[in-house]
Amino acid sequence: MNYGKKVWVFPDAELPPEGLNTIPGHESVIITNTGLADAHVSITLLYTDSPPVKDIQVTVEAQRVRCLRTNESKDFGTHTARFEQQYA
Repeated sequence: MNYGKKVWVFPDAELPPEGLNTIPGHESVIITNTGLADAHVSITLLYTDSPPVKDIQVTVEAQRVRCLRTNESKDFGTHTARFEQQYA
């Protein structure tokens, strides 16, 4: 059975402050690929106070999950989220 669609929208995202607990504030986009072939994903980030960032390219291997932390440059390059910044 195939799950999902070719276009997904994640309408709510905000990187919370780090906090005072042992787990620092973070946010991630987790993509699940249930298919038998690698999925090549293009991500567009929309902000309340900045121009959109288009064509962030990632690959999710077949029958795998990939966690992209929005404040990690290894996942989003120079387009990492700032703490308390709203985006979708």
